[in-house]
Amino acid sequence: DAKEGGLSRRQLGELGFAAVGLGISFIGTRETSPRDYGLWGILPVGTYKQKQTLLKEVVPGKIWTLDQKFGILNVQVPLRMTVVKLSDGGLFVYNPVAATPECVGMLKDLIKEHGPLKHIVVGSVALEHKVYAGVLAQKFPKAEVWLTPGQYSFPVNLPDPFLGYPASRTKNIPKPEDAPEEWKKDFEFL
Repeated sequence: DAKEGGLSRRQLGELGFAAVGLGISFIGTRETSPRDYGLWGILPVGTYKQKQTLLKEVVPGKIWTLDQKFGILNVQVPLRMTVVKLSDGGLFVYNPVAATPECVGMLKDLIKEHGPLKHIVVGSVALEHKVYAGVLAQKFPKAEVWLTPGQYSFPVNLPDPFLGYPASRTKNIPKPEDAPEEWKKDFEFL
């Protein structure tokens, strides 16, 4: 029993249990290595906490790919994010991968050379891209975020901000005639 406003033994036990849980969460989400992805526990898919990113320049000074592995247990597949330099300057990211410190560092190096990250586009409703896009959007707060409508429409249509997408700069991918001018200049799409 609590006497004179003190905590009961049960309350102390609950606080102790909560402290241990918070400590484990803190340790598990820390990114102590450039390849660590701190939120791996939310979506525990391979390569789990360590996600190596491979950067490849596909078209010199214009298009790059950043590849990681994605999977469960021993079934892993390559996952690719494409970065395009826009004609008017700045970068366009298509289908994000995990925003590990290594991956973010590679993007920052491209930004230093080619201009700001202007657009993050999730052109797929596939789990392997949409789960990483909200985190990448948080790491680059000036980029506009573009989603395929109904990103999380099954089994419940969850609101985009609930999933980490910033409400003030998240939009649905436009029809070609409504696209930003820099997209019309650089891309042919339907």
